[in-house]
Amino acid sequence: MDTNITKEEFIVLLMLYVANLDGKIKPDEMSVILEKSTPADVVKVRKLFNTMNDSEILQLLQEKKELYVRDDSDKQVVLADIRKLIEADRKIGAMETLLVGELERML
Repeated sequence: MDTNITKEEFIVLLMLYVANLDGKIKPDEMSVILEKSTPADVVKVRKLFNTMNDSEILQLLQEKKELYVRDDSDKQVVLADIRKLIEADRKIGAMETLLVGELERML
């Protein structure tokens, strides 16, 4: 499994992880993901995503954040993207609120 991912692919992986928290990536969520990336990147990252479990995804995100989330400005951009994704289905649940808090600490 090739885990060499670009910054754009890192964002897609993170967004896929968040969108899949409830077990299903909804069309509105996929639209938001596609706003941030190319269809080719989404296809590539989704293939990788589908081969990994949650622990492996989180480990990869943790490793790559050092490369792609270098300062507070980068962090705020990523968190804004995640908030937009969470708001896409117009329902923000307790799990999603908790996740944003965890991502703020992780990033």
